[in-house]
Amino acid sequence: MMLSNISNRMIIAICVLAIVAVAGSIVFYSVSDNYIIDFIPFAAGAALGAALNILKVIMIRRIVNKVTNVEKPVSPLYIQGQFFLRFILTIVVLALAIFFDFINLIGVVAGLLTMPIAGYAMSFLGGKETTPQHIASEDVIDEKVDEEEK
Repeated sequence: MMLSNISNRMIIAICVLAIVAVAGSIVFYSVSDNYIIDFIPFAAGAALGAALNILKVIMIRRIVNKVTNVEKPVSPLYIQGQFFLRFILTIVVLALAIFFDFINLIGVVAGLLTMPIAGYAMSFLGGKETTPQHIASEDVIDEKVDEEEK
């Protein structure tokens, strides 16, 4: 599966924002006596939320590739199923943070917020067009280049 340039930049932005959130938690928890033990659940939650966002970016990329493929039309039920699956995965990650003490719920929320923040940052600072039409046309071009290379 070939991820486009926009997906790669989105994944990098999610990772950078998760690292910034963990660094902020280190600074926040450094005032306590046992800050090493206090920030680890936040870091685990932020990593879990960011990992889920990276998985969701890959899932969105796959569905956009399938929708833009003109040879095989995609059922609207498949698209709705993918959306529902991403929603269920988010609920599962939030439930894990609620039921397990070693994962901080605020860390998970911070990790989950990396995707919308990264999207806004890319649209304001990216310099490239990040509309769905541009993303879809970029994927079609990537697939044609891949076919020509084979």
